[in-house]
Amino acid sequence: MSLATTIELYPGVWQLRIPFTTSRLGYVFSYLIEDSTGDVHLIDPGPAHPDAWAALTGGFESVGHRIDEVRSVLLTHLHHDHAGAATRVRSVSGAVVLLHERDAVDLHRFRPYSQCLERMDGWGVPEDAQGDIRRSVDQAFASTLVRGAADGVIADGEILDIPGRRIEAVWTPGHTRGHLVFADAGQGALFTGDHLLPRITPGIGLGMLGDENPIEEYLWSLARMSRFESFRAHPGHEHSFSGISHRCLQLRDRHERRGEGLRVLAEESPGASLWDLTRALPWSHGWDSVSGHHQLSALVQTEAQRARLIDHRGE
Repeated sequence: MSLATTIELYPGVWQLRIPFTTSRLGYVFSYLIEDSTGDVHLIDPGPAHPDAWAALTGGFESVGHRIDEVRSVLLTHLHHDHAGAATRVRSVSGAVVLLHERDAVDLHRFRPYSQCLERMDGWGVPEDAQGDIRRSVDQAFASTLVRGAADGVIADGEILDIPGRRIEAVWTPGHTRGHLVFADAGQGALFTGDHLLPRITPGIGLGMLGDENPIEEYLWSLARMSRFESFRAHPGHEHSFSGISHRCLQLRDRHERRGEGLRVLAEESPGASLWDLTRALPWSHGWDSVSGHHQLSALVQTEAQRARLIDHRGE
């Protein structure tokens, strides 16, 4: 019996629900797309875990396809829950694995978060918390895409090589530096990865740190979504949804409110460490519910918000 729940969203386009047991989310969505030749293409194959692999292959079989028919693996971003099985799919099928150039560079550097981990002393993170964060990061990213390379990169605005379909790659940095969403104008479908989720606010800056500010980039990426208002969003987690512009406004407002809260805290406690400021900010289920690499994500976001405040004061 397949462990996946498979739904045909459009003719020749299926959503596969893949178990992701190391996260409270519980699952991740992969998307199987059939082209006009009968070959298939896969958006985000899911994690490299035996149960996930069984669900992925079982999902293929349930719709009359096989994993060795895959011609391209299209990654929204480099995180292990989305990209972890890419190497195995490639080894079975000969498929090319593709993602945005920025995330391809960060894969070569290997360890997502590595630069963030190096900053923890300066952020005032206590030693015991540093240990918990490092262990969590090691566990979470042990199966990231090959610790290595993709076969090629996808440019912003590129039309994917999927015969019989016109699917555009749209660069949406923020969650990672090279995050992509895929827009199928023919179906009115937007495959959003972790850029847009219906209820959860995606973590920002969850990859390597560059010179760019991930909060600023994420807000810019949200603005890019306005032309897809009539589309239906199919994300990497939770469920499909409509009302993309409204969701983008909600997410923008959340980040702006958090930035304002940080400004007030920093003025009230000018000598506070980044760790103390981060712990004092409001989080969805309270700081006590934030642990491991999620704490690192919160710290990265707070640093990015602090940098925005400094930049705005200098204008």
